[in-house]
This record gives sequence, structure tokens and C-alpha cells, in this order.
Amino acid sequence: MDSKKVAQTIQDKFPDLTVKTNWSLAPLSTFKIGGPAQIFTITKSSNQLKELLVFVKKDHPQLPLTILGNASNTLISDSGIEGLVIKNTSQNIHILKKKPPESKKQLIPVLRQEKDSKKYLDFNSLNYDESDKEKVFVEIESGVPFPYAISHLLQKGVTGLQWFAGIPGTVGGATWYNLHGGSYHLSDFIHSVEVLDLKNSTVKKMSPKDLNFAYDYSLLQKKPNLIILSTTLSLYKGNIEKAQSTAQKWIEQKKKVQPIPSAGSVFKNLSPDLAQKHGFESSSVGWIIDQKLKLKGKTIGSAQISPLHANFIVNTGSAKAKDVLSLIKLVQKEFKNRWNIKLEPEIKILDNV
Repeated sequence: MDSKKVAQTIQDKFPDLTVKTNWSLAPLSTFKIGGPAQIFTITKSSNQLKELLVFVKKDHPQLPLTILGNASNTLISDSGIEGLVIKNTSQNIHILKKKPPESKKQLIPVLRQEKDSKKYLDFNSLNYDESDKEKVFVEIESGVPFPYAISHLLQKGVTGLQWFAGIPGTVGGATWYNLHGGSYHLSDFIHSVEVLDLKNSTVKKMSPKDLNFAYDYSLLQKKPNLIILSTTLSLYKGNIEKAQSTAQKWIEQKKKVQPIPSAGSVFKNLSPDLAQKHGFESSSVGWIIDQKLKLKGKTIGSAQISPLHANFIVNTGSAKAKDVLSLIKLVQKEFKNRWNIKLEPEIKILDNV
């Protein structure tokens, strides 16, 4: 593939976009790790993203596509990403005047349990119920940064997202992963998700039931042809001061135990049943890596299992993706050898070169 030629066709079709080749992705990643994008551009609205994707699938159907939000839960390969990489950005948030039809949600058990709330995160002390408050429905484009969505909505008198404060991703990525924050999953609040189907270039809305949400999971992870354009959330006209205070306290807690530059929690926590089966006092993988494997602080290259929280790997300066992967494989091997547990990564590894 002549990447410069393909990039030029995209640039000619979309003069408002800036299209680059061999563009470094490491500065865009919260890990500060990764090679270049073969072709790179930034879209600034869901409509612009949709039009670009429809054009690319029609004129360059074999071109690999990767969509990045804030690259906050990803590890980008040292060799970079082949094809077109689109950084999806937006600031479009719409508080709906008309209440949409109800959609059924299934609450998901929270697996984020910490053995030592003083040392790690204290979920229970900040919990409170807003279900008795008036509902507000909000449509948020997929490229909107989650911190911006939280602060913008609080300014508009809308609460419900304070549990996700301090998480740097976008609404699209949060929906795709089914983001968890405190004792909540984003699916607890999702009313519907608007997606573009790349197979036929049609747009449709999907309900929570369609998306089969689970812990760190949505059906979208198995359907790469479905691209999130926006998510409609069912939120509240709650106590703004209390929500703002809760958001700030979450951020303060996280700063103490969640180091940067990193990509957030590396591994999914165990189910309570599995933890109990093996006699663990906690289902927190960070606690097990720390207390059972004694790997907290372990370093390979410039990648380190964080001394603050062992379910985080940090870039101490010039880490490569291969260093992070080596630590991931080391932990997985220890879990497999000692307890026959297949430990699942929570971060997404981008490597299609």
C-alpha cells in the first residue's frame, strides 16, 4: 500500500482534516509508549467520523482501521499501527428535552474489591443512592473526554457520572469497555448506543440488552464492524454539591494509588467465587500480585510493576511495549503455574503490523 497516496486521497476528500503519514502515537498514549501510525488524522465530531469511515470503507476497503479515543487503556506496539488511525475527539453533549422510551438494564456485580481500603481505594465510604432523583437523558458523542463530560454536566445540574471521576478515557472507549468506577459500571446508566455498521454503512441504535454488557465487556468488542458514534445515558437531577465533592474525593484517592504514566489497571480482577476457591482474602489482582507473588516493584527494561498498586505497570522513562508485555506475561505465567488461573488483561494491546 502506498500510504502517502492513500493519505492524499483522504485529504482531498476531507480538506478540513489534517492527514499525516508515519505519525508518532506515543505522545497520544497515557503510557507514552508506541510506534507510529502509518496514516493518522483527527476527527472532531461523530458526524465527521462517520463520513470519513464510510468514505474509507468504500474507496479503500482493505485499509486497516483503528480508532483511538484518549489511548488511556491501550498498549501500542513498538512497531506502530498499520493502516489508518483516527483519533476520535468531540465536545458535543446534548441534554435531551424529550424522554426516550425506557430500556431495561441488568446490574453487573462489581469485582473491584480492595483488601485494604486505607492503602488502596475505599469504595463504600463514597457510595450513595440517587435512584429517587428525577431522571435526565443525555446524548454524548463518542469522542468526548470523560472528565469533560463529568464537569460539563455538573455545571448543567446533571449528576450520575461522579463515580467515574479521574478516568481519562473518552465516552466511546468507556462504552466499548463498559467502564467501571467505584461500585458502578457505565452500563448501569446506559440507555442506548448509536453505532455505525461498517458492513453496510448504516446507523442504528442498540439497547443495553443488545450489547450484552458484563464486567469490562460489551458485545462491541466482538463486533469490530460496529463503531460507536454516541451514547445516551440515563442520569439525574441530583445534589450537585455532593456529586462535586464525591468526584473530587475519588480523584484524590486515585492520585495516591494509581500512578502515571500507565494505562490503568492491567488485569481484570478475579470473580469472588474464584478468589474464594483459592483461599485469597481478596479478589483484587493487585493485592494478589503484591501479597502472594511479591512482584510489586518488579522491573523489566524501563517498565515497572508499580510500587503504589501492583495492578498497574508504569513507564519509568523510556519503556518499550515489549517491556510491558514481558511483565504482563510474567504475571500471567505465575498465576497459571501456581493456581492454574488464566489471568485476563484489562488493557487492549494494539498490534496489527
